[in-house]
Amino acid sequence: MSDLLETLEAFNRKERFFLFSYATGNSDRGLRLSDDFRNDLGKAMRVDVPPGAKGYIDYHIDWLHAAVLLARDPGGPMPRPNWKPGTSEPALKAEPPWVSTGNQEDLDLVVAFESGSVTWLLLIEAKAETNWTNEQVRSKADRLRRIFGSGEVDSGSLIQPRFCLMSRQPPVGLTPRPGEAWPAWMVSPSNEEGTPPGFAWLKLAVPPGRKKVTGCRDHGAESKDRKYWRVTDVRAPSGAPQTHAAS
Repeated sequence: MSDLLETLEAFNRKERFFLFSYATGNSDRGLRLSDDFRNDLGKAMRVDVPPGAKGYIDYHIDWLHAAVLLARDPGGPMPRPNWKPGTSEPALKAEPPWVSTGNQEDLDLVVAFESGSVTWLLLIEAKAETNWTNEQVRSKADRLRRIFGSGEVDSGSLIQPRFCLMSRQPPVGLTPRPGEAWPAWMVSPSNEEGTPPGFAWLKLAVPPGRKKVTGCRDHGAESKDRKYWRVTDVRAPSGAPQTHAAS
């Protein structure tokens, strides 16, 4: 096992992961992936996902960033600068932390495996009921750009990241900030001439008949005051990006 895979494993300490592993009979060293999921994910990301690939849920981006930097520059637990190299000393306080941000932003699923001397990192974000907002995807892109850069990852690189969205319907209308572009390695080349590159997408199967508890008024209209509540059906999102920030 590569040093990167060992470090990813060592950082993985979510109680939800340990509980899920115990409840489902999985190893505590990454979730076993089903053959169907591996095959579908491989088609979406255009890479063969082997049976030995491991999955990590709710994996903090801080952990991923640290693991990748340690793989590129080993050195044990010594203190390291927490701002992007090259930032001038007087401006440090104005710069956001580079690796240890202290926030909880994570990836829904990280699938990691080796192929020869290369370590593959498949980064997956999933939505079951709501759409992604541009704010959310841009935030993920900002964090991942710091780790893997803005351009294509060289084919000879020993670390190969890929990014994929999962949802009930394909996402539409996701755009980078004006004047910017999505990191090239995060998107797949367009299959249609004249259309921009888009995110790799995998359909997320959600069983029918799902319900939710909704706050409402006495006559049933939804209300944030929540003086009453009722049960409503969960409907598939339209696919258009939402304007508000969802968790």
